[in-house]
Amino acid sequence: MTAGVTARLGFGCSGLMARLDRDQSEALLVAAYDAGIRWFDVARSYGYGEAESVLGKFLARLSLANRAEVTVVTKAGILPPRRGAAMDVAKAMARRVAALHPALKARIRARALAMVQGGAFAPEQVEASVAQSLAQIGGRVDWLLLHDCTVADLSEPLLATLRAMRAGGRIGGFGLATSAAVAEAACAARPGVFGVAQFAASHGPRPAVATVVHHSAVSNLPSIEARLTDATGWRAIQVEPGDRDGLGRAMLAAALRGNPDGVVLFSSQRAAAIAANARVRAEDVTATAASALAALSAAPLEAAA
Repeated sequence: MTAGVTARLGFGCSGLMARLDRDQSEALLVAAYDAGIRWFDVARSYGYGEAESVLGKFLARLSLANRAEVTVVTKAGILPPRRGAAMDVAKAMARRVAALHPALKARIRARALAMVQGGAFAPEQVEASVAQSLAQIGGRVDWLLLHDCTVADLSEPLLATLRAMRAGGRIGGFGLATSAAVAEAACAARPGVFGVAQFAASHGPRPAVATVVHHSAVSNLPSIEARLTDATGWRAIQVEPGDRDGLGRAMLAAALRGNPDGVVLFSSQRAAAIAANARVRAEDVTATAASALAALSAAPLEAAA
């Protein structure tokens, strides 16, 4: 049974097909949808270039009415590694090594990131990227974001290409997936051009766009956990001492508070965690607890020792 729909939380698909096979990846999408998630964020580079196809297969199984409720976001600008037999072997080995040796996950992820090509913002590159995305996802893309772009990448030919794609119905709109500073500068330089700005959750200035999307709201959980040295600190953020999952949910709630009119992304490879995260609301933490979490995130680690 599908839970109540949330318009404020989105599922980040960066973990699909990285250390999971297709069935496992699709099961996570089903779990997110059944938990009420309707915003799905993917990219050409995710999952060694295979995440979009998994999302497309999942979407194809929805009824037309249910598919119409889903917002699909993908990105152009970072190209995945080239496909081939050698790549398939490398992926299989990476998944096996990650399963047997979890401590190597970060190293494997770094190597995977080194295999992709960034800065692919020439109009013809973006045209080709969108064509590939549409072929994999099927139907439509609601938002196309420029992946790790700089202000210098936003040329007039590129913007003309994006406007033509929007006018032709290939994409619903376009925006930015970059740092907060670049997004703010780009929106100030070109007011009214971009509909979405996606960047890491922060408490800094907000770009002038209709929708702000925050990612990595829980990425610094280990460092915050390390700063919580006694029960008093845990209770100050409304979490029972030692409850790591509860800490993650509190951080997600604080991110929702910090982005009151936007969307907050989360990722997980556990169906139970996806269901629990999808139930998080901004009011799950008080303003005081959210401020305490922000202070913990900003404080030097040695200060907590």
